Amino acid sequence: MTVSRIVGLGMSNGPPQQFNFMPGYVLETWGYHGDDGLRHANSKSTQYSETYKTGDTIGCGIDCDGRMFFTKNGNHLGSPSAAGRLSSKY
Repeated sequence: MTVSRIVGLGMSNGPPQQFNFMPGYVLETWGYHGDDGLRHANSKSTQYSETYKTGDTIGCGIDCDGRMFFTKNGNHLGSPSAAGRLSSKY
């Protein structure tokens, strides 16, 4: 039997119970998933970058304007435009 593991990195404006799902699969969450390279935001998916795998270093941050961004192996991948700005309500 083959076990498949999928890694998704992201953020949430929502309460902690939303972490029962991959980031981006529910409202107020945003994520970049390694299996498909898609940007998942508020339950919608669009093309973002390439996939990532074992050995890659993935980063996630927020710029001074509150926009989320990702990095892969030290390269800035840009802000996933539909992610918008993160609020400070939590």
